[in-house]
Amino acid sequence: LETITRLPGFFNMLKDIGREHLPAGPQRILNKAIDQTQNALEKGSDWLIVDVLPDCRESFAIGEALLKRLLRQTSRRPRFLGIYLELREESNVAEWARHFVQALFYGVLQHRGVSELPSGLAHLLEKGASYLPQTASQAQRLLSLSQDPGRTDELYDRLWDLPHLATQETGDPCLLVLDEFDRLSKLNVKDPFNRLGRKVMVQGTTMYVVASSRIPQAREILRSGLRLLFGQFETIEAASLHPGDCLKAIRSVWPKGVLSPFME
Repeated sequence: LETITRLPGFFNMLKDIGREHLPAGPQRILNKAIDQTQNALEKGSDWLIVDVLPDCRESFAIGEALLKRLLRQTSRRPRFLGIYLELREESNVAEWARHFVQALFYGVLQHRGVSELPSGLAHLLEKGASYLPQTASQAQRLLSLSQDPGRTDELYDRLWDLPHLATQETGDPCLLVLDEFDRLSKLNVKDPFNRLGRKVMVQGTTMYVVASSRIPQAREILRSGLRLLFGQFETIEAASLHPGDCLKAIRSVWPKGVLSPFME
């Protein structure tokens, strides 16, 4: 009963956090999810009070320690395949292909709960093949294709198909974060952003998040290079982080006493 009565305050706190830290679009999505969750809990509250709480009052007590314990107990593999990919300034298409495949299979192994990740690309593919054999086989063919300088456009196009193939094998959707995406223009590929846009349009199981520290260039690419996707994405501008906020975040994840004043 104590759990049920404290939930409205918890939901209101979440809304306050969203109002303070989120842009208008994500805030509306968060508020809608909170309202739906609260309504569902209220509908089921009679069942909880009558059938569940009397037999396990201690297990349902509110508190930070219990929340952490519940999170540990339910720490299953994520329901989506997460891939983080940063474009390096010196990349050519062959280097980009190796980097792409490496990031993909790091995400695959983390998705499968593998803690010790191989460092070499060959070992990474060998390990990944035990989970996603079709994706690993296709990645091997593309790495071989990267040795042919006359087929860079084909290689670029086919690399974007790998995340979609991985979602078919895992059965889970994919979140692909492409950092410093404007550097795709540095690759020796004809019209790289239009090619990417065509892939995004047909890949319903992969969500693309593109980011750049060069805001004017990114705006121009979104306006013209990715014109096929006009109106189908949301743009969020993030200001520079304050040093004090960064230090507070670092302190929150490091054990007390680990960071020396010099390191801070």
